[in-house]
Amino acid sequence: MSRLSREHEEIYDAIVRQDSDAARAAMRLHLTNSRERLRHAHEEAEAQR
Repeated sequence: MSRLSREHEEIYDAIVRQDSDAARAAMRLHLTNSRERLRHAHEEAEAQR
């Protein structure tokens, strides 16, 4: 399972458990990681120019 899929699963599981603190933490981690993935992809694309 990919890291992205695991992040989505953690968010979903927390919501199903109605654990708002865990859902919030999982979402924040997901957004932080997504921002880093996008930054890295952008840097790689720029380096290939």
